[in-house]
This record gives sequence, C-alpha cells and structure tokens, in this order.
Amino acid sequence: MNVIQDTPAFMSGLVVGDIIEAVNGQKTKDMSIENVVSSIGGPIGTKVTLTIKRLSKDTSENITLNRAKIKTPIVTEYEKRLKAYKTHKPWRE
Repeated sequence: MNVIQDTPAFMSGLVVGDIIEAVNGQKTKDMSIENVVSSIGGPIGTKVTLTIKRLSKDTSENITLNRAKIKTPIVTEYEKRLKAYKTHKPWRE
C-alpha cells in the first residue's frame, strides 16, 4: 500500500505504516478493509476524522481530512494512453 500523491491523505501527512485506529470515532479493529474504506469515503467536500497510530510514536492522533475526488495512478495512465491514441501521438513523454 502507498499514499497517493495530491490526495487529502497525502496532503495531511499520512505515510505508509500509519495505522487507522478509528474513523469518525468508530474503531476499525474488527472492521474489514472494505468497511474501513467505505467509512472513509463520502461526499466530496465533507470532513472525515481519522485516528492514526504512527509507528514512531506511542500515542494516537486525530487527523481531519476534507474528502475529495481521488484519481488513481492507474486511471491516470489509462487516460494518458487514451488521449495519445485519440491524437495519434506517442503516449510516453
């Protein structure tokens, strides 16, 4: 797993290895990954608070994110190739 650049998580300083202990106060310990992801998602522009445990610290901290539309790198690469195909230009720059 990684933190995707230019996302609310990236801009808030989340890093690989951070443990999400709670979403909006709801503990994630017994939740599936799908339920955690679903809890973090929501309408664009709304806020979600994550309780994060960092490997480098003994205490947890709350981080509030503004939800946004996330563009994954896979989609970005696909769109780049599609645009190049439509314009008949090499897709690699």
